Amino acid sequence: MSKPILRVAAGDASGRTARPVTPATPGPSNRSNGLDAAQYGGRLTSFVPAAQHINALISSSGRTVTTRARYLRRNNGYVKAAAEAWKGDVIGTGFTPTVGDEALKALYNRWTWQADAEGVLDFEGMQRRAGDEGFVVGECFIRRRPRFPQDSLEVPVQLQFLPSEQCPAQHNGTAPGGNPIVQGIEYDRTVRDRRVAYWFHRGNPTDPTPGDLDPTTLVRVPARDVIHVFDPSEAGQRRGVCQFAAGIVPAWLLDVYEDAELDRKKVAALHAFFFFRPDLPDAENESIAPPPPITLRPGSTVTLPPGWDARPSTPADVGGAFEAFMFRALLRLCAALGVPYPLVTGDFSKVNFSSIRAQFIAYRRRVEAFQHAVIVFQLCRTVWRWFVEAAALAGRPELAPYRTELSAILDVPWQPPRWEWVDPLKDVKAEKEAVDGLHKPLSAVWEGLGEDPAANKARIEADLAWVKSLRDKGYLPPDKAAGAGAPPPAGGNQDGAEGGAATE
Repeated sequence: MSKPILRVAAGDASGRTARPVTPATPGPSNRSNGLDAAQYGGRLTSFVPAAQHINALISSSGRTVTTRARYLRRNNGYVKAAAEAWKGDVIGTGFTPTVGDEALKALYNRWTWQADAEGVLDFEGMQRRAGDEGFVVGECFIRRRPRFPQDSLEVPVQLQFLPSEQCPAQHNGTAPGGNPIVQGIEYDRTVRDRRVAYWFHRGNPTDPTPGDLDPTTLVRVPARDVIHVFDPSEAGQRRGVCQFAAGIVPAWLLDVYEDAELDRKKVAALHAFFFFRPDLPDAENESIAPPPPITLRPGSTVTLPPGWDARPSTPADVGGAFEAFMFRALLRLCAALGVPYPLVTGDFSKVNFSSIRAQFIAYRRRVEAFQHAVIVFQLCRTVWRWFVEAAALAGRPELAPYRTELSAILDVPWQPPRWEWVDPLKDVKAEKEAVDGLHKPLSAVWEGLGEDPAANKARIEADLAWVKSLRDKGYLPPDKAAGAGAPPPAGGNQDGAEGGAATE
């Protein structure tokens, strides 16, 4: 028998009295003696998740998740709306580099029209495809394709877009040089987690379209020629996963439920009738021959054969709880999609200015984090480096000032697409007060509008110079801010003269 433990009685501050306390006897196995979340009984009996890292889950289940996500992207209206909203807000019209050198910027703008190796999109369009793939599949790959001078490109380099399926996550083994291959990525055997190459199928293995390439053949591509665009959610994650993986099951079940309700309403709208003989028992009604076929039309009057009667079908309706249930179910789906409810459903009836502003502030923070951490850091910076290196090797005169030190032009800021103001009048006033109070620079306001501050400044100066020339020539009245008593311009009209003298 265990010895009693002496413990000071509760509330006895003097410590003079003590009573023996016997250790508690362990309770039933389903009772919590610690953290409820660690129990396996009662409500948590069936909650036994596998203790696996995200990499193991992607290797075993990633292909199924990707297949289901792509299906919902093509066929589910809510998922499609969320993907389009996400792509439009993250990428919009595309990211542009803020380059002060106008000649270099013009060269880049011309090259973006030729950047796609397939010749289908410009570079901004490829960004939109990357944003869509990042939302639906969780990753994509961009491969650098050097070109020959005779290809007549502004800069001899192009980009090849490769979907996730083309780099098989199930490909594991050892490369010919001894490097380990994990989930289609080859790592340096001497430097842990250093990527040295990617292994791609020559074609998309899910595309049965016949071609001259064997999609089952794997090709090794050096890591310096590949951009892996993905947003890791856990430390050590190697491959991307669908951003709305938590919403795949709710989206599918909700789609099935809505289809069932539509079928129910369809049956109810048919106004089906059952014909029977009221003078006969039910058993005999089943055995007698049915009446001649009767066609029902709107407003028609039908005479039944003698002795026959008709009973309309009364299928169950959806009930008054349908809309409330759908609203709550869609809120859950939108939380998993990570896109505000109005953008997914198109329903703005349940929001007001304050609520939608609060939703969009949180949503914009998530979008901006993805823009800078993924699109700019992983995609845009590397593509710009490829562009500069190829232009320098091709001897483009626009790179002549930086030929001795390319690093001076490699680190450029990227301008994301503009955000539209929720209430333009209030937001413009707020921005003006922030600038006037020195709480915000004017360049930051321009950047928030998706404008290049340097280009915007040059355009405004050009417009002011143009307006001044029009005033000097008398086509516009003089500027009232120039002060009272300013003489009218030579050749000016009467309105211009009055405008110059009517200052107060």
